[in-house]
Amino acid sequence: MSADMKSFVQHLPPEPEPDAEMHKLVRQLSTDMKGFLEAIATPKAKEFKTPKSVGVGMRLHRREPKATPSALRCFAKNDGPAFEVTGLLPGGPADRSNMIEIGDILVGAEHSSVKDLTIDDACACLLGPEGSTLLLEFEKKGTSMVYEVPLQRERANPR
Repeated sequence: MSADMKSFVQHLPPEPEPDAEMHKLVRQLSTDMKGFLEAIATPKAKEFKTPKSVGVGMRLHRREPKATPSALRCFAKNDGPAFEVTGLLPGGPADRSNMIEIGDILVGAEHSSVKDLTIDDACACLLGPEGSTLLLEFEKKGTSMVYEVPLQRERANPR
């Protein structure tokens, strides 16, 4: 660095001290914005999930669609991912309904499609306050029959 440049740099006013309150506000805004973005990115998970959430005693698995030749694709019943019931908690609300079976496909929750949800969001839709009612729609395995089941959420009783 030349002598003139050093002289110029030495005569610059000192950097102002950062305002601690401003930094605190920016950090808080960043935290609030992160929470907001997470809430809009996964609306179903945030809408239904609370610290004291309970479920309906059902396990789901995201089944990806099978490859279908393009000529047959328009006739494929399920051309998107599906949430297959892979387990029922014995004695749980889903089991006691005597309607839901292993292999049935969850297609909706509270009159909303679950087709575009992630597996985490689909499972979060099942959670809610203890005693609250949840209306689920299923497609019966091996058929195109769709049926609704109202279930009351409750705490799991491990055996």
